[in-house]
Amino acid sequence: MLRKEDHIKVGQLNKPHGIAGAFNVTFLSNYQPDDFIDVLLVEYDNYLVPFFVEDYTISQNNSGHIKFDHIHSVEGTTPFVNCDLYSPKNHHIHVNFMPDASALVDYMLVDEAGLYLGKVVDFIDNPNNPLLEIENDNGNFLVPMAKELLVHIDEKKQQITANLPEGLINLNE
Repeated sequence: MLRKEDHIKVGQLNKPHGIAGAFNVTFLSNYQPDDFIDVLLVEYDNYLVPFFVEDYTISQNNSGHIKFDHIHSVEGTTPFVNCDLYSPKNHHIHVNFMPDASALVDYMLVDEAGLYLGKVVDFIDNPNNPLLEIENDNGNFLVPMAKELLVHIDEKKQQITANLPEGLINLNE
């Protein structure tokens, strides 16, 4: 049996994120991730249950998203909403830090070939689907802030590399 005294509380699962079984997550403000670990422990019915981490992101305000390997629907997340997250005391989670989304305003958006797609002019904080508003010579369009679409954020160059589906840029025409 896994004992709480051998682990540290690192955060809490919040409401579902999207429809594929991911969670919004809040990490403790004093928790500083530094090593990679692919398993987190979820406190469920006073037991620590290991969950394999499929994917995760965290923003500078210690909130983010986490997806576990075996949960694939909103219904699957329900029993674990508001459960605490733990990590072994000698391990920490490595996370992909993402700048606060509002800090992305004025970044340049390019495709994977480096072709200029536009400039970020606004961040729309929709709780279930945060969006970036992009402006180019043809007008404005919206891009969901999904890891599948925004493949790289280069803070030094103030550039976002995107893999956008065909037609997304021309949706408003």
